Amino acid sequence: MWQIYQIFASKNIQLLKIAFISYVRPSLEYCSIIWSPYLLQDINFVENVQKRSTKSMCKNKRLYYAERLSLLQLESLEERRLKIDLIETFKILHFQKNNTGYPKTFSRNPYSHKPYDL
Repeated sequence: MWQIYQIFASKNIQLLKIAFISYVRPSLEYCSIIWSPYLLQDINFVENVQKRSTKSMCKNKRLYYAERLSLLQLESLEERRLKIDLIETFKILHFQKNNTGYPKTFSRNPYSHKPYDL
C-alpha cells in the first residue's frame, strides 16, 4: 500500500479506496478458495494488511477497524472469503462449473432413481 501512496499525489479517500480494491485486494484474495486460512494467526496476518491500509486511508486514525470498514463501505477479508466459498460451493453443487472448462467433479448416478428388478 505504501507504493500506492508514493504513486498517487492525491490523498483523496475514494481514489485510494479504488486503488486498494484494484491493486492490493486481488493479491490478498488470489486462490482464496484453495488456500483460505483457518488458523487465527494466519487470518490476522492477512487481515492486518487491510487494517493498516484502511487506517492510512482514513483521516481519523482513532476509529476501530469495523468503523473504518463501514466508513469506507468495505467488507473484512474474512467475510469476503466466506462469501466466495459459499458461492463456489453453490456453483459446484448446482453443476455450473462444467460450462467454464473445469473438470466434472461430481456426476449424477443414472441408476439412483430407478427401481431395482429382482
